[in-house]
Amino acid sequence: MILDIGGVVLPDGLAFLRPGWWVLHALSVLFVFLYGYRKGRGDEKRAKRLREIEGRRAQPKPGA
Repeated sequence: MILDIGGVVLPDGLAFLRPGWWVLHALSVLFVFLYGYRKGRGDEKRAKRLREIEGRRAQPKPGA
């Protein structure tokens, strides 16, 4: 008896939500991945910009 319903995630009354449940969770994972990717790219760009600024400050100005 338990094995018959072991694979069911939602009750029978909510069976129409099964495809939507998977789509919702797939989109959630995608959005979290995209957020982390964009945040990481932005952090890397900021770090690179700071390194360039620090490099310019360390170089002596010509004619000075």
